[in-house]
Amino acid sequence: MMMQAESVSAELMKLLRDKEEYAVHSLFESGFNIKVNEFLCFIGNRQNTKLPYGILLKERPIPSLLELLDGRKVSFVWNKEKSQLVAEEITIELKGCKYFSSFLNQRPHINSRCYFELLKDNINMNLETGLGLSLSQLLNEENVRRDILCSSFKSKDKDYIRSALLKWIGYGIGLTPSGDDFLVGILFTNAIYNILSQEFLEEVKKLVKEEIYTTDISTQYYISAFENCYNDALLDMYQALITSDKKMVRRSIDKILQFGHTSGSDMMAGILVGLNIKR
Repeated sequence: MMMQAESVSAELMKLLRDKEEYAVHSLFESGFNIKVNEFLCFIGNRQNTKLPYGILLKERPIPSLLELLDGRKVSFVWNKEKSQLVAEEITIELKGCKYFSSFLNQRPHINSRCYFELLKDNINMNLETGLGLSLSQLLNEENVRRDILCSSFKSKDKDYIRSALLKWIGYGIGLTPSGDDFLVGILFTNAIYNILSQEFLEEVKKLVKEEIYTTDISTQYYISAFENCYNDALLDMYQALITSDKKMVRRSIDKILQFGHTSGSDMMAGILVGLNIKR
């Protein structure tokens, strides 16, 4: 089976090595992950979202592709000369496809007319998260867990930061627990505004690299965030905030909210809490 990629991550292309094997890690309805160094690289099509270190395929042949992979141990080999990932019965053609970058370039905030207000005005604040609270409740009601976390953002006390983070990393259920999605939203806000201390960032990295507190998929989201890489819906939202484009803000929010069962709302909760702290 020959599969033509529509687009590929520029960051992934820098990682691929000629004739090196990359094992299939996990299968989903919309595609699969291969392991490339410490990264899980998604190959497939999840609502046309461009994911960090990912390869976007056309949707239609994906179920047939997954049938070939199901229940088998499969590794793809990178053929640099032909720009192909090749397994026994599968070839993923990258020649001729478009490149995209998931890197977030922090820009000067000439008009940072509160990004928080722009988001708040264009999202349903009664939206439920996977944390058992609505967006409004997470922001406005007393919450010890949230307050301890927020008080650790600029702390230099690593023991205090670690204790606060352990109440969030891996908290909740699913492939990406809600606490992780919330923290990735915080990391995204930090990529815009630098709201976190170096000590806080170091503790997040240390806990994630211990690989005992959360899922492999959440770990991938954290690792991408450490590299300042985010999916295209989040990058589009940042661009919309910079330009105060309300229609684009709403479109990007709608796309983010489609992630997982509550992943999108959990991520938006983290972004709103982070921006509120900055405000």
